[in-house]
Amino acid sequence: MKNIRWQIFLGVILIALSTVLYLIHYGIFRDAHHIFIYMVGDIAFVP
Repeated sequence: MKNIRWQIFLGVILIALSTVLYLIHYGIFRDAHHIFIYMVGDIAFVP
């Protein structure tokens, strides 16, 4: 169980970091359409 705990923690940290970076990107460019197009493309490479 301890072995899985750090992996879950790392996953949560990476998701939070990704969210912060997407929010910064939106704050700078104000283009949600562009963000969602690339988000879908990035998620396609996850599996």
